[in-house]
Amino acid sequence: MGSKKLCAALICLASAALALCFGLFAFCEHKINWDAVAANAAAAAADAGCAQTAADLAGSIKYKQLSGRANAHIALYKRRNFGAQEAKNFITSCGKYFDFEEYKARLMLEEIAAEPDFAPGFFKMKYLPAIRGFKNPYLQALLYYKLALRANGGAANEHAKSAFDILKQQPRCKNKERAFIEIAQMAFEKKRFAD
Repeated sequence: MGSKKLCAALICLASAALALCFGLFAFCEHKINWDAVAANAAAAAADAGCAQTAADLAGSIKYKQLSGRANAHIALYKRRNFGAQEAKNFITSCGKYFDFEEYKARLMLEEIAAEPDFAPGFFKMKYLPAIRGFKNPYLQALLYYKLALRANGGAANEHAKSAFDILKQQPRCKNKERAFIEIAQMAFEKKRFAD
C-alpha cells in the first residue's frame, strides 16, 4: 500500500514537472515581451550614460518597431556628449525605427530646465502650444509637470493639476507607471513633497 502511494506521488510530481516545462514555460515566454524589456533597459542605459550597453540592448531587439524609444534615448545621449550632428547621423541610421516624439519631448524637458528663472510667464506662451501638440499623453504629463516646477504660484499648481489629470484619464500600463516615477523624481528634487 505504501509503495502505491509513493509511486502515485512520483507520477504526480513527474506530471507536474512536465506540465511546468512544456506548458508554463511557453506561457511565460508569451507573457513576457523580451523585446519590450530590452527596449526599456536600453533607454535606461542611455539615460545613465552607458551608450555601448544601450546600443547592444537595442541591437538585440527582434521586432525593430519596439526599438524606437530606445533609439531616441541613445540619440539624446549622443547629442549631449558629441553634439547635434552626431545625434542627427544616428537618427538617420535608425531609419523608420525612431520615436521622434519621445526625442522632441525629452529635448523640450531639457530646454525648460535650462530656461532662466526671471521669465516664468514666458514659459506658458512658448511651450504650451507645443505640449498640446504631442500625441503621447505620458510625454504631455511630464512636460506639464516640468512647467509646473518652473512656474510660480497658481500657474505652477495649474500645470501640475494638468499633468495629474492626464495620467488619471489613461489606462493602467507601463508608460503610466514610468511617467509617475519620473514625476515623483522631479517632485523630490524640487522638494514638492505634496505632489
